[in-house]
Amino acid sequence: MSIFELEKPDMSEAGWSWFKNQEDDIQKQMVGLYGKANYPKYLYWDKIKHFDFPDKIRPIDFWVFTRRMRKTVHSPKTSLVKSENSTYFSWIMLEKYHYWISEFDKVLAGSFSSLQQSDDYKNRIIKVKWVMEESIASAQLEGAHTTRDAAKKMLQEDRKPKNNSEQMIINNYKTMLAIENEFNSIKLDRSALFQMHEMLVKDTDIKEGDLGRFRTDADKVMVMDTSDGTIYHIPPKESFLQAEIDRLLAYANDEIIDPEYVHPIIKAIIIHFWIGYLHPFVDGNGRLARALFYWYLIKQGYWGISLLPLSVMIKKSPKQYGMAYVYSEQDDNDLTYFIDYNMRKLKQAKEFLDSHIERQRQDENALAGIQDKFNNRQTKLIIHLAKNPNSHTTIKTHSTIYQISRITAKKDLANLQETGYLRSNKIGREVRYYPTDKLKQASTKNSITL
Repeated sequence: MSIFELEKPDMSEAGWSWFKNQEDDIQKQMVGLYGKANYPKYLYWDKIKHFDFPDKIRPIDFWVFTRRMRKTVHSPKTSLVKSENSTYFSWIMLEKYHYWISEFDKVLAGSFSSLQQSDDYKNRIIKVKWVMEESIASAQLEGAHTTRDAAKKMLQEDRKPKNNSEQMIINNYKTMLAIENEFNSIKLDRSALFQMHEMLVKDTDIKEGDLGRFRTDADKVMVMDTSDGTIYHIPPKESFLQAEIDRLLAYANDEIIDPEYVHPIIKAIIIHFWIGYLHPFVDGNGRLARALFYWYLIKQGYWGISLLPLSVMIKKSPKQYGMAYVYSEQDDNDLTYFIDYNMRKLKQAKEFLDSHIERQRQDENALAGIQDKFNNRQTKLIIHLAKNPNSHTTIKTHSTIYQISRITAKKDLANLQETGYLRSNKIGREVRYYPTDKLKQASTKNSITL
């Protein structure tokens, strides 16, 4: 086993004075390259050294220039997250974040958001869908071995898990629902943290004795790539953990605040990082960190945050996610790396959601002649079956997806069967509902995007 260490360039022969002595055109080129070092991604030396530099600009000189600019011109904010060597993590409020946060606020917290003003059932349908997606992806990030389709079917059918991976997903799903409905109004103390952690890891392969307690030095917990044994993070000593966890909880409860204003979305990301850095439990720390991100924002009035599938986006670049922690920890406690990664993923999640909602709107408009006869749940089901003609649904599945009673679910399906859009077939004790030719013809005629 070896501990991963970032490449540290030799800066002994580089300096700030070099830049000040250059002609105006070189200075302008340096400033232009500096923009590339921060946008679209906030980059470290290992990426910056590969820029296409003009002949008169050495990579090492530009890196010194970049570090100097980041530490002076941008006026880094000192966070309340303390490292084990007693220094504090700091971060930069990059210009791009102001615009992104404005967009997030309008969609996820604004009272005039089109999402919030939409039909209650439609809102609930969208939320349940993305809570499922988030639960699956968050578990897969931590090693759950199952396909998205199989996991989603398990949740929709509300069946019992068959293995550890499925149990992780169900635990995530139940925890996310609990955050929406129960944890959103409580104070996050040690007891609540233990409760949330147990919900996430219960009945998985974690040892019974590891529940309801923080890790100790004897547990020898570390973040490692199991494929090659490389260690990416060794959590702080248990004495440091015990001292800092209460500060983290007070911070999450807004009982201690940052010296300068920090937007709730940035603060939620900082809480996410802080849990990951302290790594308070033997297992489940990543899932807990992402759950607390949602918990904090829901508590702050961001009713729509669970619509953004953050883990789905993170799963597209899991190595970059891990490296965001490493860069922040190993490059002079610069928390901007982690904040930048998560902000970009939230932006991607919002764009993904916007695209999904637009497709749904087009499909619903295509059914304009039909949907007047049915409620939103039934319309969604017609669209789903039109796109998946070999699939079926049941009363239990319909009830789970749309968070309604079995009686209401039964009425929905019976009505669709009476009007000729569904046919039923009893298999054992279960009644399955399949799309009919009438439904398929209606979807083709109305141009549902398959």
